[in-house]
Amino acid sequence: MRCTEEHSDGFQLQRNQRWLTSRVLMLRQPSKLINVSNEEFMTATSPFDETLQPSNQWLHELMRAVDWDDKFRAYRLLRATLHALRDCLTPHEAVQFGAQLPMLIRGLYYDGWHITDVARPDRSKKAFLDHVEAAFKQDPNSDTEELVRELLKLLASRISPGEIDDVKHLLRADVRSLWPGEPTSDVRAS
Repeated sequence: MRCTEEHSDGFQLQRNQRWLTSRVLMLRQPSKLINVSNEEFMTATSPFDETLQPSNQWLHELMRAVDWDDKFRAYRLLRATLHALRDCLTPHEAVQFGAQLPMLIRGLYYDGWHITDVARPDRSKKAFLDHVEAAFKQDPNSDTEELVRELLKLLASRISPGEIDDVKHLLRADVRSLWPGEPTSDVRAS
């Protein structure tokens, strides 16, 4: 990069700034380098844009399903339910499930998780719902179970059926009953 200390009148500094801004940014892609001008770079789709769109779609779909206007509240429901689900799975299955989530949602799914953690000892439906409700201490939900059912319906529509079957297979019958298409469990184990 050109840089000089000879800019007593500011002319050399301005020239260097023009030189830098006129240069092409190099964006590395898996198999090649692509030249992109500053203007194109500012309007180009970035990896962040590519993950924001599906993540926002998931959140808006959840908001419609639970009839909420509050995006942050929907985010808390998504995060708490994903954490409750993740904590019921083996590390191997948790990773396989997480691989199918959009990148941004995958980040909140893994947030605070240590792969050496073992599944929660209490994997009951009550413990699962209590975990989700804990995210709403200041503003409790009227029906946490129904909210979780709507979120699991969203997951079932977005994640491969084989992965959903693998996840459900690891859950207790009372927790599995929260998923769409599963028989409702009357078991209220604590």
